[in-house]
Amino acid sequence: MTEQIHSKKTIYLRNLNEKVSINTLKSKLQERLTPYGEILAIKALKSLKLKGQAFVTFVNSEDANKAVESLNKGGLNLWNQQVEIKWANNDSDESMKQHLNEEEFDQYVNKRKEEKQIKEKSIQQAKIRSQIASNPPNKTILLQDLPNSVKSETLESKFNPYKGFVTVRFVEVRHVAFIEFENVDLAKTVLEEIRGNWVVDGITVEVNYAKQ
Repeated sequence: MTEQIHSKKTIYLRNLNEKVSINTLKSKLQERLTPYGEILAIKALKSLKLKGQAFVTFVNSEDANKAVESLNKGGLNLWNQQVEIKWANNDSDESMKQHLNEEEFDQYVNKRKEEKQIKEKSIQQAKIRSQIASNPPNKTILLQDLPNSVKSETLESKFNPYKGFVTVRFVEVRHVAFIEFENVDLAKTVLEEIRGNWVVDGITVEVNYAKQ
């Protein structure tokens, strides 16, 4: 079976010995990987998130492919630990500098930063949503992702017909609202009816119990 050829120049290594110093680690990786081709950069950190890992960037993609293919077949054992090797998600900044001018590189770095911020924000929002979804039943319903067209009057009109409706507290700047009912059973009836079914301006409104 023919190996897939990658255009990337950066490979990712994990399960590296965490007790050796960064300089010793880099020196050993340089020694073991240089036979496959010239190395442009080796990145290894001692931070909690990145310890035991390293990124090695070759000058050209052909050598990087050769290293990955050979090491995945023959294995790489360092300090009595079998190292896992695969392609990095992105090429290193050092590699990108080789074929981008200064303006293009700045744009690339800024785009990477924006993508990272969006990803981190998305993860945080998903975590918060998961916590909200696990709120125990109570007499207050939380509405999220309300479109700009929704106003307090819209919500009053929507929920006033329901039995036991008490009040609406609308936080317009956050696009959320709290709908209070007389008791938890009445709130539960409404929540089960509208959850996943209430669409406004093409947007499905997120419906959960509010935090008590």
